[in-house]
Amino acid sequence: MLTRCSPSRPTATFFDGCGFPTPGLHSFVFEPLFKIGGIEVNKPMLLAVLSSVVVLVFLWAALRPRQGGAGQAPDGR
Repeated sequence: MLTRCSPSRPTATFFDGCGFPTPGLHSFVFEPLFKIGGIEVNKPMLLAVLSSVVVLVFLWAALRPRQGGAGQAPDGR
C-alpha cells in the first residue's frame, strides 16, 4: 500500500514507499534560456520556433517546382 508523501520530501520516489508525487506549478515554470531584445526565450518557445522552421523547410522542399532532368523533353513536359 502506498503511503502519503510529506510536503517536506518533494523528491520522494516510489521505492521510498511514498508513491508518485503529483506535479505542481513548479513543474511548468521554465526559466529563460536567453534574451533577444526585451523578449525572454524559454525552452517551450525555442522548441516551438525550431519545430516551425523544420516544418516550413520540409514543405518548401516538398512543394517547390520540380527541376528538369536528363530524360525530360526540351519543352518542359
